[in-house]
Amino acid sequence: MVMRVRQPVNIELPNRCVPQRLDFMMNGTIDGPVWLSRRDIVHRGTLCRSARLLLIAVILAAISSRCPAADPELTVTDWDGVQQRVRAARGKVVVVQIWTMTCPTCRDEFPQIVRQVQQFPADRIEWIAVNCDYDGIADKPPEWYQPAIRTFLNQHRGRLVHLQLDVPFLDFLDQQQLGSTPAYYVYGADGKLARRFPTGEDEEFRLDEVLRFVDLRMGSGRQ
Repeated sequence: MVMRVRQPVNIELPNRCVPQRLDFMMNGTIDGPVWLSRRDIVHRGTLCRSARLLLIAVILAAISSRCPAADPELTVTDWDGVQQRVRAARGKVVVVQIWTMTCPTCRDEFPQIVRQVQQFPADRIEWIAVNCDYDGIADKPPEWYQPAIRTFLNQHRGRLVHLQLDVPFLDFLDQQQLGSTPAYYVYGADGKLARRFPTGEDEEFRLDEVLRFVDLRMGSGRQ
């Protein structure tokens, strides 16, 4: 397949060299010419390493502007599926975050969670965000809610595993004896539940308490 750039990349060469224009065949556009300083070009018109890297960066930027990142993976499962994921991460501290789009606190906490998880070593923690928006309405299966969920997750990308529960929300709250969302289940590296936030149906807690507890379980393994 032949790909071409709408505007060529221009390279300014030293005075003793003949100015050259390089046309890159690629799928994308570059807004205006790109000029490299004489410092970035070696004599006789041969591109030095820094110049080649700059050209590669220009090409990748043009391609990425046409190829947006894929949506975060969002897997529909039941609570047993969530527990299987916890067991598969044995050896790590695992946090299961229960959240919904209709919960303002859940949405507000997401940016902080993404930032904090990024500070933990990847080989020591697994953070599983379980969305529970499905209400059990016959003509609105879990997939019906996914466009809005994916839009939100695209705004808060991070090192999280995203699952969506196929159990109706109110049924799940009853099964887990939860009063509302958010909720957090923290599992030790041995795979056993170390603590749930809240511990009771109506207990109040703050995200900072959850993160401190996770930090302690990991032995303060922040990077």
